[in-house]
Amino acid sequence: MRELHWALVPVLYLWGSYLSGSPGKGLTVENYSGRGKQGKLRLFGGLIQSTDQLRGTINPSGALTSGYMETYDYDLRFADSALAPPNFPTVTIFDVQKILPTPLSFREF
Repeated sequence: MRELHWALVPVLYLWGSYLSGSPGKGLTVENYSGRGKQGKLRLFGGLIQSTDQLRGTINPSGALTSGYMETYDYDLRFADSALAPPNFPTVTIFDVQKILPTPLSFREF
């Protein structure tokens, strides 16, 4: 059996909907800033998380410097409770608990 070297994988695909229900947690990459360029991370589905975590860093011109460059393609079926999988957390009424201003970094909009 061949060992898979993650540094050689140009695109890491994640298919599905991922839930991180713990406060302050979310999808992350361990040691993202010390890994060097890892390639692209493509998520097809959904991501439910308490806090957005870092998975890579870019320079001021937008080029990847470490970790992963991310692309998300959300599956709109998860937004409709009639089409969502069994026991999938769906919400039809939203309530604002607390507003926390977050300064934008680099090229976030």
